[in-house]
Amino acid sequence: MSVDDHRDGEVRRAYAIAELAAAYGLSTGFVRLEVARGNLRALRLGRRVLVEADEWDRYLARARGDK
Repeated sequence: MSVDDHRDGEVRRAYAIAELAAAYGLSTGFVRLEVARGNLRALRLGRRVLVEADEWDRYLARARGDK
């Protein structure tokens, strides 16, 4: 995960859609669309929508064509 918003060296386990979009140069609309299409799993906690770091890594691997 290359989102560099770690606090006190702690590895984050989930990221907000806006954080992922900003870190990878994507629009928030595109990331939300991928969630809506079922291509990217996300968790809803209250009003926040979070993507787990492991899920993001799997999504990127699929996009690269990794198995």
